[in-house]
Amino acid sequence: MAPASEDMIKGRPSVAILYGFTSANADTWCNLAYALLTIAGADGTVSDREMRWLVDHFGGTIGVDGELLRKIKAFDYRHGDLRKILPKIVTDIPIRYSRAILYDAIRMSRADGDYAEEERNAVQAASRLLNVNTSITSAIEEVVEMEDRARSFRIAVFRRHQPVSTPPSEDLETVQLTPYYDSIYGYSDIEYEHLLAYGKILISIAGADGEVSDDERGWLLDHYAPAMNVPQSITTEWRRIIEDRTFLAIQFAEQFAALQEPAATAPQILYDAIKMSSADGYAVDERYAVIQAGKLLGLDDETLNAIENLVKSEHRIDTMRRAIFRVI
Repeated sequence: MAPASEDMIKGRPSVAILYGFTSANADTWCNLAYALLTIAGADGTVSDREMRWLVDHFGGTIGVDGELLRKIKAFDYRHGDLRKILPKIVTDIPIRYSRAILYDAIRMSRADGDYAEEERNAVQAASRLLNVNTSITSAIEEVVEMEDRARSFRIAVFRRHQPVSTPPSEDLETVQLTPYYDSIYGYSDIEYEHLLAYGKILISIAGADGEVSDDERGWLLDHYAPAMNVPQSITTEWRRIIEDRTFLAIQFAEQFAALQEPAATAPQILYDAIKMSSADGYAVDERYAVIQAGKLLGLDDETLNAIENLVKSEHRIDTMRRAIFRVI
């Protein structure tokens, strides 16, 4: 059990989405980063893309501060010793943390598109030091590969009709979202009014069965919004719409007019709408609302079916990952 500490760092909700926990002390986060650097640097170098992954993950996804990030970036991974680093990663969170370490090490090592043999060997060495058997390590590698394939497919679907390439207008208020958002959608700058309308559309679709359930509300306000760094003023408005039940009067056409590029944004809107609606089961009325929104946005049936299958696949992958981490 990890001792109580005043330097506990509570990560963003995206940490809970990935692992099922949100907090660990600063030393644990720091030594986790050292372990990842040592493994990813086993081929002699940590590439720019691998380092970018690490900085985005710890600074954006987890939410550690700048001082700790500077300490992590200054670590000499060429002289890192996993036998000394790994025992310092101690936590009382109820997951198999040793497996989570390997999961992150594989993700970081693959960030530059080259999971080198030396990196794979370092992962295997770490698994032995962590007492993780070979079959589990192979399963983790397979999960990461499936996640990479799903991400590539997701971005391809989002960009199939027309890339979201027009930069936000300098005359309008913009929102800078997290690296986690960028990893899912492929961009991170978005106009304020676009994001506000985006959420209203999700709420309207999830509420097509007459209510926005606690699970659906939790998906949007407790997980999606903070994980993506959505401004508080927008989440406050989304919350009001749910509580006042004014989502029943939302008109799609009006909200679509506030989107930067409605046709290009359609796939990701429906992707998130399905995810939110599926938080408590994907009701018939919700699917009908998804279809209607898709038609208004010019989305074809093939793309809609691809998005629905993508959400199902990602749910299965998420379940597999959680099962690997879970303490039984």
